[in-house]
Amino acid sequence: MGALLCVSAALVAWYAATGRADEPTRPLVVASRDVSAGMLVSGDDLRVDDVVITPELRVRTFGDPTAVVGRVALGPIASGDPILRSATDAGDTVAPKRQFALSLPVAAAVGGSLRSGDTVDVLATVERDGIDVTETLARSILVSRVTGSDVNVMSPSGDRLITFSVPAELDVEALVNAATTGTVHLVRTTGTSSATSLPAAPGGQAAE
Repeated sequence: MGALLCVSAALVAWYAATGRADEPTRPLVVASRDVSAGMLVSGDDLRVDDVVITPELRVRTFGDPTAVVGRVALGPIASGDPILRSATDAGDTVAPKRQFALSLPVAAAVGGSLRSGDTVDVLATVERDGIDVTETLARSILVSRVTGSDVNVMSPSGDRLITFSVPAELDVEALVNAATTGTVHLVRTTGTSSATSLPAAPGGQAAE
C-alpha cells in the first residue's frame, strides 16, 4: 500500500504540472473529496477534469466515472487525486451497511502485516461437548481499517484493532460469540502473498 501511495503521489505531481495548450485534452476521473479505504466509491466522490495526459497514465486511470462507481477503495484517496485502477477493486453492487471490529494480537492478525484493502477468512476455535472445534465463520471479508500498526517496524508487536466491512448476510452474532468465548485467527486471501495467523488468545474484543 505504501508503494501504491508513492505511485499515486508521483502521478498527482505529474498531473498537476500538465496543462500544455498545444496538445488535446482527455477526460480524467479524480476524487472530488477524500475517500477512505474500504469505502465503495459513489458518483458524489468523483469529478471529471479535462487534462493533457500521456498514454501511460491513461491506461492506469479512468475517463468515465460510471466505471468507477461501485468499486472499493483499497487505500485512502485524497481529494483531487486521479483514481488509479490499481487503487480500486470491483466491489459489491450494494455497499455493506455494517462494520465489525476485532482487537487481536499480532500473532492473530497475520503477523501484523494486514493492511486496509486486504480480504481475510475468519476462523474460530470453540469448545463443544469438551472438544475443540475449528470452523470458518466468514470468507473473504474486506479489511477497511487497521490501527495500532507501524509499517516501519520490522517486528511489530501489540494488539491490532481491525475493522471489517460486513455484508448483510454475515452472522455477526457468531463472530462476537467466537471472539468472546473462543480463539480467533485470520487467513489473508488477498495481498502480496497469502498467509495464516496463529490463534488469538481467548477473549479478543469485538464490536459491531
